[in-house]
Amino acid sequence: MNLFDTIQFLLKRRLNNEFKAELMNSTEQPKKKMKNWVPIVFFGVLSTVPVFMFLVDVYINQYM
Repeated sequence: MNLFDTIQFLLKRRLNNEFKAELMNSTEQPKKKMKNWVPIVFFGVLSTVPVFMFLVDVYINQYM
């Protein structure tokens, strides 16, 4: 086994391990990503409440 064969073997093994890690993560990742989006969506919706309150206030003040 010369140097070239050794390098090729190590690269193949590394690619294989990365592929295995990718396969294992592909089933678990969506859950983690969804959990990360929950607070972002929650605060995004929450931050629109003052805007709607302001618009309702302007609408009510038109007729008073």
